[in-house]
Amino acid sequence: MVPGQCASNQQCAIIKKLFLIVVMAQPKKKTSNAKRDQRKATWKRKARTQAEKALSLGKSILSGNNTSFVYPQPEEPTEPEAE
Repeated sequence: MVPGQCASNQQCAIIKKLFLIVVMAQPKKKTSNAKRDQRKATWKRKARTQAEKALSLGKSILSGNNTSFVYPQPEEPTEPEAE
């Protein structure tokens, strides 16, 4: 049912309230700059940690010292036997 097409005024008021709650959710207060900066710093710290781990894993794979990462090794081409 769309707001404005209601059977009774009470039903219409309930539908309008639900519509406003679901569609137009807004924050109650403005987030402070400190809280915003803190969230941004946390996000960047997590991203930096993941980047460091990925770089470390890549280096260990390239050097052949990896023990914690399992991946399929390319098969060595076998030479056909001469008959």
